[in-house]
This record gives sequence, C-alpha cells and structure tokens, in this order.
Amino acid sequence: MQIVTLRDKRGSYNAKAMTGMAAIIVTLRDKRGSYNSADKIPLCDRIVTLRDKRGSYNHPVHQGQRPHIVTLRDKRGSYNVTLGTLELFKIVTLRDKRGSYNTTVFSTLLQSIVTLRDKRGSYNHLIDMATKDAIVTLRDKRGSYNRGRYTGRITRIVTLRDKRGSYNRFLFA
Repeated sequence: MQIVTLRDKRGSYNAKAMTGMAAIIVTLRDKRGSYNSADKIPLCDRIVTLRDKRGSYNHPVHQGQRPHIVTLRDKRGSYNVTLGTLELFKIVTLRDKRGSYNTTVFSTLLQSIVTLRDKRGSYNHLIDMATKDAIVTLRDKRGSYNRGRYTGRITRIVTLRDKRGSYNRFLFA
C-alpha cells in the first residue's frame, strides 16, 4: 500500500513512501522533463504548469498569485507571465503579417490600434487619432487594402467599376 511509482529525470522507479506521504506526491515538470516530488501539502495547491518559449514546466507560486498568471503569445510561441492586476487590462492581441502575438499597451493607446489590410493580409498597427480618421479601405483589381490619406481627401475617392470588377480611384478637385 505504501509503494508508489515515481519518476525522476532519469526514468521511473518504485519507492516506499511513509504513511500518508503518497497522497502528497505530485508530478512536476521542468524544462528537461517530468519528475515526481513529495512536498508539503500547502505547496501542492500552489504549483502551476507554466509555459515559456522553450516548453512547459511547473512552478510554485505564492498564495493569491495564481489569478495573475496569464498565457501570452509572441511571434515565437506562447509563454506565461505573472502580472499585476492593473497590467492585465493592458494586454491586447495584435496581428501582423507573420501571425498573432500579445503585447502590453497603455490604456490611451488601446484606442489607437487599428486592423489594417494590404494585399498580403491583415495586421494591427498603432497610429495617432488624427491618422486613424484618415484611413480608408481601398480596392483595386487585385483586392482590398488600407491606405492613409490626408484629411479632407476622402471626398475625392470614388469607387469605379469596369468589366473586370470594382476598384477605387483618387479624383482631384
């Protein structure tokens, strides 16, 4: 009843556990592999599986810290990070032409992120508020894309159509 199968970084094996100790053996994982560990009961409740850019691993966290661990993603993969409560609201998922990723932005910048599109795909971009109002989605015969324009120029863009499809054109006053 007191024999348990354990695993360390060299492989699995059997061991005798002291009375009651078998209940507090947990399987942990670090960047080199999984293994078993016997620890105090309070620690077991505070072990979380984290992930960084090299793989997943286990990590003990202080009580109350667990809700602030978030999984982020950058262009190389996903990973975990511990953030303060206020920082959680500043994380946004952005997208560029190579894929999606997370970043922390200031609250005022959140309104300045727009999704743009060019002929290769969609992506996110940080722009100032004046430029944001000056972005229009244009279309030519190869597809739609975004373009910045000078203020007041939107009245000079018209959508034309020929036998091959619709497209936009700038008309001068």
